[in-house]
Amino acid sequence: MQPAELAVRAPTPRDAAGIAEVLNAHASATGRPADETGERVERWFELEDLDPARDMFLAVEGGKIVGYADVSAPGDARDVLNVDLRVPPGRLHIVERLMEAVERRAAELGDVGACIRAPANDGDDDYRAALSRHGFRVVAQRDFDTEYRWQPAHEGDA
Repeated sequence: MQPAELAVRAPTPRDAAGIAEVLNAHASATGRPADETGERVERWFELEDLDPARDMFLAVEGGKIVGYADVSAPGDARDVLNVDLRVPPGRLHIVERLMEAVERRAAELGDVGACIRAPANDGDDDYRAALSRHGFRVVAQRDFDTEYRWQPAHEGDA
């Protein structure tokens, strides 16, 4: 049996229930409350600091939503970007594909040398490992999550 093709695309409001399902599966698997709803996710499409067509990403495999990520730059400043990536554990190939999309968008959205903040649940080993492989470093640990940051080197830095 051939594995299903993995595609990464921008979501639409019609995907809200599927996004909520993935977020809840991720939360349950990492020891967090699974309380996201399709109605709340629909409101994300109206947020000022998220352009759904450019800042939000869905991983779709075999016609099913299997991962979600977004990149945002709160306010007018472009020196700090926030990344949120949710994939149920055990799907490292999905994490990697979404990380590629997030990093491309962060490079477009942020100022030169912008810092990227990426919180990760303690139980999310795939995402935490991917963050480390992609050059992110731990900067803070809280009760249930760890904040990672990445800052690209400036041209000419040794």
